[in-house]
Amino acid sequence: AIPLLDKAIQFKPKIAENYYLKGYCLAEQSKNEEAIQSLDQAIKLDAKQWRYFKKRGDAYYNSKLYDKSVPDYTKAIDLEISKKNDTLFQYRA
Repeated sequence: AIPLLDKAIQFKPKIAENYYLKGYCLAEQSKNEEAIQSLDQAIKLDAKQWRYFKKRGDAYYNSKLYDKSVPDYTKAIDLEISKKNDTLFQYRA
């Protein structure tokens, strides 16, 4: 999936979702530093998506960068308007 996402990013570099998906895949492979870089770019392009902040918070957390994960989880909670995703609160604790 990552090579295809790299091509999508190369073709349309201003689509935040492509960076998010790449970051998601990298995080799932425990490539947290690379995931954070990709998620940083997604957030730079679209800072209104709670999922982007949540996944970057996960990557920070899994890298034991807890002080950086908490603000991302807090931002994800703030952006998730429906508040139906109450599991977000457990990440901030």
